[in-house]
Amino acid sequence: MGKNKATVTFHHDSKGFEFIKDANLSEEYFAHSSGLKDSIGENDEVTFDLEEGKKGLNAVNVKLASLTTITIISNFIPLKAGFFLYQF
Repeated sequence: MGKNKATVTFHHDSKGFEFIKDANLSEEYFAHSSGLKDSIGENDEVTFDLEEGKKGLNAVNVKLASLTTITIISNFIPLKAGFFLYQF
């Protein structure tokens, strides 16, 4: 199945499971910690796939929907398009 978007509605770190609510269908799915790709918490926006489990559909490959990437380029000198010189 394709990537779905959801919000984490319940997170139980010590027991290793979460519930997430699908943004489009308003369905809630169980997610075991083994199906997590990122560290998540309640109210986080996530993407996920669905997989048939013992008691119905489970969320797997659960990832944060958006990660802020910080790039440090203080030691790089731009030369021309796409090329940089690293200054030691």
